[in-house]
Amino acid sequence: FEGSWHRGIPAYDRYLHAAAPDVELLAPLPEDSGEGRRVVYALDAQMVWLVAEDETILANYFVSGRAGVPNPGTYSVFSKSPVTRAFLDPNTIMRWMVRFAKTAKTNIGFHDIPVHGDGSPYQTVDELGTALSGGCVRQELGAAKRLYRFADVGTTVVVTP
Repeated sequence: FEGSWHRGIPAYDRYLHAAAPDVELLAPLPEDSGEGRRVVYALDAQMVWLVAEDETILANYFVSGRAGVPNPGTYSVFSKSPVTRAFLDPNTIMRWMVRFAKTAKTNIGFHDIPVHGDGSPYQTVDELGTALSGGCVRQELGAAKRLYRFADVGTTVVVTP
């Protein structure tokens, strides 16, 4: 998972984990990414997987987080908000927030691509897969809604390098 490996993903013949019939896998689930129902976030790949209890992959897509944040490890969803504002800029609106980690100053969560007060997005959907965020993990709107519905408070989040 180095550099921009995702720009020309080869076809994979086999996966260790089966995907739901309607899911196109972009990459295999990372090794040592936990067991059971969980969200997996790969920092280097800037990619998320939603994994069911039986290890079926329900979704797999690119995101934009911050390089190296949070530290790899196992976390738990501790709160959710359908709409929230950025801590450092209250004019920044984020939808479908799922918080799972904390820093000394703020929380880290998954949410849609935020918009400035004038409605312009912080980045484009085409830029997902690149670490562009100040800390949280940005997703396309549909993916953000899906993760919000999938991850109840208490859901495991595994962050891999």
